[in-house]
Amino acid sequence: MNTIISRYLFKEICPPFFLNLLIFCFIFLMAEILDITRLILNYRMDFLSVVIFLIYSIPSFLVFVFPMAVMLGIMLCLLRMGSDNEIISLRAGGVSMVTLLPPVLLFCALVMMMTAFITFYASPSSRLASKQMLFDFAASNITIGIEPGKFNDQFKGIMIYVNQIDRDTGELQHIFIQDQQDKKMERTITASRGTIGSNKKNELFQLQLKQGVINHVDRKNRSVYSIHFDQYVFNINYAGMMKQAKQVTKSRKEMTLWELNNVITALHDHPSIKLYIMTFHQSIAIPVACFILGILAFSLGLQPRSPRKSQGVMNGLLFFLIYYILLSTGTTLGEAGKIPPWFGVWMPNIIIGIITLYLLTKTIQEKEVKGLKLVEIGLEKITIWLKKISSQQRKEKIDHDNP
Repeated sequence: MNTIISRYLFKEICPPFFLNLLIFCFIFLMAEILDITRLILNYRMDFLSVVIFLIYSIPSFLVFVFPMAVMLGIMLCLLRMGSDNEIISLRAGGVSMVTLLPPVLLFCALVMMMTAFITFYASPSSRLASKQMLFDFAASNITIGIEPGKFNDQFKGIMIYVNQIDRDTGELQHIFIQDQQDKKMERTITASRGTIGSNKKNELFQLQLKQGVINHVDRKNRSVYSIHFDQYVFNINYAGMMKQAKQVTKSRKEMTLWELNNVITALHDHPSIKLYIMTFHQSIAIPVACFILGILAFSLGLQPRSPRKSQGVMNGLLFFLIYYILLSTGTTLGEAGKIPPWFGVWMPNIIIGIITLYLLTKTIQEKEVKGLKLVEIGLEKITIWLKKISSQQRKEKIDHDNP
């Protein structure tokens, strides 16, 4: 790594890697636009809170962005060097392709460690933090937590349904409440309209209900009676609700690697153990995939007859697509119990790893892989075919608009 060539290659990999990282992060953030809009409209979040929520969501998709960024970063770097005849110059100067491998290995190892930190700790913690943040917003204003047309069960023993909410006045319309806090007595309350307030001194939410009916069901005496009211105040203890929320069991995606290991040890032969096993192994397999895909990009970018940039990127994306198809297939088979859960997660790494080892051997020996040439020809023909279809459709549209 202390040679000029190694330092140069390491520096050349960094710009395309970070550029791809920013592009893919932007794409994933654009996919969050609908959720962001929902937060602003339904939860009335201010700009700073939305930014914090977005920061919490970044680690969740960085797990998928890092493998793509490291693969395309290394490949674009090597294809650029090939198009500028730098690779040919190095070969002519007697530099072996093995000499170029150490900086790539170091870069892949660094990205693998960053991805491992995200999957082990950052992603579970950020998921839990965003979940708590949403709950805090809902708890600070109960009308925010209640969505019209949906049953709301965030309060223990209480189910609330509101047909419509006037966001300007905060008035609730056509309200249904099922109260099962008392095991001996069950209540159902219906009201035509109502409003929500809070009593901070007693830590209560107060639903001011108007024109409704309370149906009491006494389970012990097996009796039912109804009360009609013009106005009624229904209290909810949100201090108890907050205390309960802090004791909610984490989901498997919100657990760190060590917490998953403890759950797996405790569950033993429980049917749901395979889901925790798969999540545990995914936390390790995806960082390893960053390393494997990076070496695969090195092998593809240094083929004796390196393709042009666009074709090389397509080759890389093709292998990347194959990896995630294998990951999806292995996950599905593992969840269904057709194969061992751990094998379903590691299967894509094993298959892509074997392909990478073969291509790396050919690259070091400076031999061309004929199979890749066939892939390039196939992709080129598909591209030409798609262009023909696109041009034909444009021509038909122009003829239709100008008869």
